[in-house]
Amino acid sequence: MKSLILSYRMFLEESSGENILFLSKNLAEYGLVNDAVALLIRYLTEGGDPGKVQNIIDPFPQQVKDLFKKTETGGEGEEDFDAQSYLEMADLLWDIGSPDDAKQNYVRAIQGLAAKGDVDRANEILATVKERYPDDPEIQNLQIAAAPTGQDILKSLQSMHFDIPPEKEGELRLNLGKALLEDGIVEQGISELKKASMVGGFFGEEAGKAIVEFYISRGELENALPLVDEYLAGEVRLDYLYRIASGFENAGNNDRAMEIYKTIYNANPEFRDVKEKVMPPAPPEEKKPEEVEVPSMPIPESVQKVEPAPPKVEEPVMVQEAKSEKVVKETKKVKAVKLDDENIIFV
Repeated sequence: MKSLILSYRMFLEESSGENILFLSKNLAEYGLVNDAVALLIRYLTEGGDPGKVQNIIDPFPQQVKDLFKKTETGGEGEEDFDAQSYLEMADLLWDIGSPDDAKQNYVRAIQGLAAKGDVDRANEILATVKERYPDDPEIQNLQIAAAPTGQDILKSLQSMHFDIPPEKEGELRLNLGKALLEDGIVEQGISELKKASMVGGFFGEEAGKAIVEFYISRGELENALPLVDEYLAGEVRLDYLYRIASGFENAGNNDRAMEIYKTIYNANPEFRDVKEKVMPPAPPEEKKPEEVEVPSMPIPESVQKVEPAPPKVEEPVMVQEAKSEKVVKETKKVKAVKLDDENIIFV
């Protein structure tokens, strides 16, 4: 992974042909073959030398390797020099009377010219050699197989596609995306995570969480919010919405937090404590005086219960009778007097 991250960094600093090939090689080794082939296509489209691909071709599938086969006579990008050298050596050997040795050099010269795409020159020499070796079956059966040009290879590469199991591709892209983000290569890291999320399954969901997590960790809550709905679903979606709402609330943006809490409440009123957050608080209840229960104390047996005295009832009748008796008694003491005059004097 370190080599792959390094090749990404070098490619971003300078997208030279060498850096394109270096990144392509590392992607092929990592397992993202289609991405590696795409870089080979870019390299050839920009005029890259097909011969240099030989230096990085080993981790590619055999189908790709076959497009960049080395010629039997060609060296590493030295086909022109070899073909001319073999031709000069063949003419010299022919002139000194060594036809067998000359023949081998003629064959190498012809193959070298064909390898670099100079088919006309190769056919011209082949015609001369066939005249010199009319009875040699090897020479007479020799065919010019022109090496594919860059355009030929390009067309073949563009038609190639290698199947990777979705779960495997999701895992590769998830791990690569996380590694790129950790190294500060944000754009490419997010791009890989998005590709992983499109694969779906476990690694797809993990990739979506990683994207949202990245923006939350940077405090970019507004950027993270739409990504939650784009990449997540179910309880996982609500979890991340709650985290973002809490982030707004902690930052003092209560209105924004309340909007998100209401979204969560509409999806699941029982989720965590959103009901308490979105419902208005109940009015405070009036406090009633607390009733204090006084424990009863046992009454000692020595203390007798005293009944209250009955209310005093006056008997007016008895009083009237008493007065009447008194009046009667006093009346008995008065002596009857005959009243002759109108003026009565009482003594």
